[in-house]
Amino acid sequence: MERAAARPGPEGYGGIIRRGAACQKIVCSTTDNVVVNNTPKGNQNQGVQTVSHNPLDSEVKDLDNSMTNGIRSALGVGGIVSLAFGLVILIWPSKTAAVLAAIIAIYMLIAGVVNLAIGIFSRKVGTWPRIGYLALGALFLIGAVYTFGNLSAAAAALGVIIGIVVGVAWIVEGVVGLTMMNDTPSKTWTIVLSIISILAGVLMVTSPLWGAALLGLFLGVSLVILGIIQIIRAFRYGQN
Repeated sequence: MERAAARPGPEGYGGIIRRGAACQKIVCSTTDNVVVNNTPKGNQNQGVQTVSHNPLDSEVKDLDNSMTNGIRSALGVGGIVSLAFGLVILIWPSKTAAVLAAIIAIYMLIAGVVNLAIGIFSRKVGTWPRIGYLALGALFLIGAVYTFGNLSAAAAALGVIIGIVVGVAWIVEGVVGLTMMNDTPSKTWTIVLSIISILAGVLMVTSPLWGAALLGLFLGVSLVILGIIQIIRAFRYGQN
């Protein structure tokens, strides 16, 4: 009777361990990813653990840090500028109005020179447009010279103009609010706010210089408060 052919032993099929023992297989890849698979026989869907090391994580973290620092710097600079302007308006309101009038005078001077240059040297423009440019440039130059010569009067006139414009805008806003009363969920508040807006607008139109002073005070206080808030946000941003 012939002997049966010898069968491979427990280790004859490339490292398969005896029945009943756990089969552990470790696969390493060249992309720094290590996958450990502990799979007992009879339960092959459990025991999978993945450990990943991505080289881009450090770059993303550095980018996040730079963005956070940039936002904090922007908030801090904006807060300091707002606070400084607000304090200047509150401490020196007349000088602030004079500086604003001087800026407008510089703009009128530049615009006058440009319009005169177009009217004199432009050859592609007809006769009447050239006359218009010359007249407009002359008016700008006259306004600039007058403003530079009388900054205080120009500042007062600027305050009157701003007060009238704001007053008319408030009156129009109040009237528009009354016309939209039926489309709003709260009619009472709409009526109250519209009446307040109309009354404030009438007050601004009748006393524009006084209204401009109040607007300057309100603007200065608002800038100071917003500047302080932005500076606090700059210190607290990104801490969490």
